[in-house]
Amino acid sequence: VYQGSWVKGLRDGKGELLFPTGEKYVGDFHEGLFNGEGSFYFVDGRVYEGEWVDDLMSGNGRLCDTSGLCIQGHFVDCQVTGQASILDNGHERYVGQMKEGVIDGLGVYRFDNGDVYEGEFNQGKLSGQGRYKFSTGEEYVGEFREGVFFGKGEYCWKKNNAYKGEFCNGKAEGQGRLVMSEKLILEGNFKENFLCDSQGRIQMIGEWLFEGGMEGNQKEGQGRYTNLKDTTVEGDWAGDVLINGRLVVENQYRYSGPFVNNQFSGEGFLKYFDETSYKGQFREGLFDGHGELTYSNGDV
Repeated sequence: VYQGSWVKGLRDGKGELLFPTGEKYVGDFHEGLFNGEGSFYFVDGRVYEGEWVDDLMSGNGRLCDTSGLCIQGHFVDCQVTGQASILDNGHERYVGQMKEGVIDGLGVYRFDNGDVYEGEFNQGKLSGQGRYKFSTGEEYVGEFREGVFFGKGEYCWKKNNAYKGEFCNGKAEGQGRLVMSEKLILEGNFKENFLCDSQGRIQMIGEWLFEGGMEGNQKEGQGRYTNLKDTTVEGDWAGDVLINGRLVVENQYRYSGPFVNNQFSGEGFLKYFDETSYKGQFREGLFDGHGELTYSNGDV
C-alpha cells in the first residue's frame, strides 16, 4: 500500500510504502524507487534512517536493532563502508573504519568489561598493529593476529613489570626480555610465557648474573653464575639448584665437585687461597667422611 506523491504514474516525492510482510518505507521517492532521505522499518524490528539510491541504503545513515545496537556511517549498497561508529544503548562501542558492514581498518573498540583496543582490524578481528588496555591497568602494544597477541610486542603489568619480545597465540613465545622488578631481568628464548633456553640469561642488576640453561624460568643444565662481588659458579643445575660444578670465591677458596641444596656434598676438592687443600667427602658444606687435608707447608 502506497500513500504519497506521484509523477507520470510513478511514486515520486514524499510518500509511505507498506509491504505485505509488514515492512515499511517512509521518505523520498524518485521514478518509483527509494531515492533521497528515508526510513525503512524491517520486519525483525530493525530501523534504517538515512540516504537511499535506487532502493539501496547508500550514503549517510543509521541502522539500529531492537537491542539498542546502532551503526551509523556511510553506506554503500546497504553495507557500511568507510568511517563509522557503533553505539550500544547510547554508549560508544566502536569508532573507526568498516568495510561491507564489518569492522575493518583502523579503529577504537570498547569492551563490556572496560578493556579498550585501539589499532588495526581485519574482518572484525584484532589484526595488525594495536594497543590493548585492560581495565585492570595492564597494557599490550604490538602486533595482533586473529584477535590475539602475535608477533613483536610489549606487555606491561604492575609497576616495572614488562615483557618485550615475540608472541604467539597470546603468549610470550620466541626471543624476548622479561623485567620482573626494578632489578630482576630474564632474557632469551621464551615458550608459553616461560624462559626456556640453553643459553638464557637472568640477572639481578648490581647483584648477580646467571648465563646458561633455563627451563620454566629456572636454572636447568649447564650454566655460569656470577655474584658481582666475589663469587663465580660453573656447572650443572636442576630445578634451579646446583648439583655439580666449580665454585670460586675470590681471595678465599675454590671448590670442584657435587652439590646438594647448593652445599658441598659428596666427593670433592677444596683449595684455599693460602694453598691449603682438602680432597675427600663433604656433607652439608663440611668435611665429612674419608678425606685428605694438605696444609700450605706440605704437611698432610
